[in-house]
Amino acid sequence: MDSIFLLGEGERAAFLQQMMQSFGCAYICLWSYLPPPSNCLLALDGVYREVSDQPSSSAGSLARRLFGVYRESVIFIDSGRIPGFAFKNHLSYMELKLHDLQRMASSEVQLHFYQEAGIKTVVFMGCATGEIELGMSNDPQVDLQIEMKNLFPDDFSRPAMSSEQPPPIDPNQPPSSSSSSLRSLSVDSTEYSPLLFNIPTSSFIQEPSKEALNIGQTVLPETLRSLPISAPLITLALIITKQPYKS
Repeated sequence: MDSIFLLGEGERAAFLQQMMQSFGCAYICLWSYLPPPSNCLLALDGVYREVSDQPSSSAGSLARRLFGVYRESVIFIDSGRIPGFAFKNHLSYMELKLHDLQRMASSEVQLHFYQEAGIKTVVFMGCATGEIELGMSNDPQVDLQIEMKNLFPDDFSRPAMSSEQPPPIDPNQPPSSSSSSLRSLSVDSTEYSPLLFNIPTSSFIQEPSKEALNIGQTVLPETLRSLPISAPLITLALIITKQPYKS
């Protein structure tokens, strides 16, 4: 996972776009760790995919604008909230549903974004460089944990170094006044103990240009979109390792 943070801007944009198409994500955020004395996460990059039926204006849809504000957040690691929990506890995979997102959200704008974007599932993946957040507005059609394990085998081979559980939240101090309108979903227990969390962000990037999709002089094949869900994993891995594509 760390290699994603080290990619150049164009290569990283292409990788994020391909990852969104492969797994049906509504958005992806990369949270980069800033060591002490800051000890926080800041958004390095992010992509949001507009839903066609969302109302828009000259300034863009409300969900898109909230996404931009959300990514401007500064996430302090010791807060025990999300994002940051997966990074702090060395968790390679945490999958959360809305009920847990509501409890563990860092801010009101974070919950507001989830609500406006119709987010149902959020995955957080911690690594040495920071944390990756992926949000889905539809129920995943594949086992995301297995797919991510196939894409990042080295990260999933290490055990979680902490069994810390999310701290209880004071019901008298909810993170968002709009949280009551969020639907409640359950958390599933798996081998890597996925947990649900929300993630603030810092800045928004536009979709990459066609030139940005040229990875090390190798153009991503147009036929990739018609391949089964597991096939794009090959291309994603090639982007990370900067290997030429072979059909």
